[in-house]
This record gives sequence, C-alpha cells and structure tokens, in this order.
Amino acid sequence: MEASTLAASLPLLLRLAIGHMLVVFFLQPLVWFERIKKQELTSSKLYLLALAYGLVSWLAVYDLRLWHVALVLGCFHFAITAARLWLNEKHPVRDFIVDQAIHGSILVGVWLLLTHTWPYLIPSLSTYWNRNDLLVLIIATIAVLAPAGALIRLFTKRWADQIVAPVVQGTTSSTPANALTELQEAGRYIGWLERLLVLTFVLLKQYEAIGLLIAAKSILRFQDSERKQSEYVVIGTLASFTVAILVGLLTRRLIDFF
Repeated sequence: MEASTLAASLPLLLRLAIGHMLVVFFLQPLVWFERIKKQELTSSKLYLLALAYGLVSWLAVYDLRLWHVALVLGCFHFAITAARLWLNEKHPVRDFIVDQAIHGSILVGVWLLLTHTWPYLIPSLSTYWNRNDLLVLIIATIAVLAPAGALIRLFTKRWADQIVAPVVQGTTSSTPANALTELQEAGRYIGWLERLLVLTFVLLKQYEAIGLLIAAKSILRFQDSERKQSEYVVIGTLASFTVAILVGLLTRRLIDFF
C-alpha cells in the first residue's frame, strides 16, 4: 500500500525536479550568476531568478490555487543563492553539492506535504533498507572507492617511491609546493571513477565496455615519455581494474544468492 501510494504521487515530485533543473541549469545564464556574484544582493538578476523559479514551480505543481507553494519555493531559492554569495564559494564543488541537496530536500518536503504521503515514506524506505541485495550493492560501491584505493596504494608503494623521490629531488623553487599532492589527489579521483565504471559494467554484464575502457586509458597513459611512470600507471590501472572486477563478480553472485 505504501509503495503504490508513493508511486501514484511521484509525478508531482518529478515535475518539480524538472522545473528546478530547467531554471538552475538552462534558464539561468552563466553570465547572470557571474554578475550576481559581483553585485550580490543589489543585483536585479538575483530577484529575477527567484521569480522565474517560483513561476516554473507553480507550473510544475499544476494547480493555480497553490500559488503560495510557488512563492515559498521562490523565496527558498533566493535564500539559498544569497547564502552561496555570503559563503563566497570557497569550496565550489562542495558548495554546489550542498546547494543541490538543500534544494532537493525542500522539493521532497513540498511533495510530501502536498500529497500527504509523508506517513508512508518511512515504512517504504524501511522496506528497501532491509533488502539484502541493496545492502550488498551499497557495500560493493563503498568497497571500490576508498578501501580499494588504500589496498592499491599499498600494493604499488614501492614503484611509487621510485618515481616520487627523483621528482622531489628535482623540484625547483618555481614548482608549486603542493603540485605532487594535487596530482595524487587527481589520481585518487580517477581511480574512484574508473572502479565505479568497471563495477557498473560487471553488474550489467557489459564486459566489452571494460576492454574499451582499459584500451582508452592505456593509449592515453603510454604517451608519457617517462617509461617508469608509464609502467607504474599501468600496474596501478590493472590492479584497480582487477579489484573492481572481483568485487563486481562477488556482488553479482551474492545478489543472485539473495
């Protein structure tokens, strides 16, 4: 009963999400936001965007009598944007994720209040949270991120030391002090993304896509003139893919078992 009630009310939430994405990512020109950051609360574009957000939300609600809901959503959008200006976006990626998470939470809250389905939400989520296949999938996703990265870092440490030491010795005063750290951070995120892709391909049984991914990365990396560095990258890549494939195969077996 809970699942069917929530499913019947989902079109409203989907329309609100479509309206949000249209305003934030399409109707809002990039140059507008740059002007808003310069002029802050004195910018007329900030108020126009809040008005546009409210009007599009009103259309999404699909009930002209609920104009006050659109007004509330427009005010929330104004407040969130103003807060981003006040924080000055010191961490752009984090601020963007927090911004969208707050917007999403507000839209979900409005959806639950308008459809009176909030009493069914917790029981429905509890049903999914107790599913073994979903829990296994969550564990596998987490495992191919930081835990797999830590294992691969330990496995490739002796080769990494052979590359990092000469680079550090050859570092000049004109080289940024955190250059190596930034490169390591980039490598970590590349590893996370590639293992997530490999895990997804294994779960979908798209093994050909894994081969294409390995080939593409090998071609790009072997353009490097440093042979030791290229070999180190290949070792790390193969280790990363091996771990992701093994986790994917084990996850599929466990999901089939449950």
